[in-house]
Amino acid sequence: MASMPAAEAGHPYMSANVLDHPDLRIKEGVLVFPMPVEAYDCLMNHEMLPCGACYNREAMEVEAMPNGREHDPRGDAVYALFVLLRELSGIPIHAGTSLPLQTPPDRGGDRRHPDAYLYVEQAKIERLHADKVNPVPAPDVVVEVDYTPLSRTRYRERLDAYARIGVREVWTWTRTGDPETGPKGRTTFHMAVGDGYMEAPESNVVPGMRTADMEALMREPLDQRRTAMARELAERLAPHIAISPLLSRP
Repeated sequence: MASMPAAEAGHPYMSANVLDHPDLRIKEGVLVFPMPVEAYDCLMNHEMLPCGACYNREAMEVEAMPNGREHDPRGDAVYALFVLLRELSGIPIHAGTSLPLQTPPDRGGDRRHPDAYLYVEQAKIERLHADKVNPVPAPDVVVEVDYTPLSRTRYRERLDAYARIGVREVWTWTRTGDPETGPKGRTTFHMAVGDGYMEAPESNVVPGMRTADMEALMREPLDQRRTAMARELAERLAPHIAISPLLSRP
């Protein structure tokens, strides 16, 4: 195999001669491994996908491993917010983590696994709970916590994939601070418009939820305090979730 540039040789996936396979390559800081979608789905079904993996353009793509100690509790906090919102409002919304989302091959063949997701529309929840629904319906909200920031190209490609899947809102938080001084971060709410997204300061699916609310949650360094903040936020939002436009749909 030809020698690799020094920058790529220092990539976190370069250890243990991982690039000895001739089809592996690095693009935009992402490990790209061409494979049939059936092989990817087999890995997914057996819970053997690498952390940060998705399927895009006939290849498994693996983003640099996020800092689990800083990344995972933040994703869990948003999931906890959604669960608390369901409990406090009494409305049967549905939330979870790492749901495998996909589009048909003729629409890009994307496979995505958001850090957290939320369903509010009841018809979608009924389909989701049905046996062997594949692909699952698009969540109303997906959340991505980027403690390891993406390149602009990768960020845009991910939004394009969620647009093809049909997700109404994509909430992202991207760390902007130095890891040694703490994550300052920036939250963006992307609202579906036509075939793409526009930015907005407040959610339509979860009335009253603002980008500033998520930023405060993500910037909190202490896990226990973050959990308490999620409850406080859910208590404020619970009376408003009933006016979500998705709940009034037939």
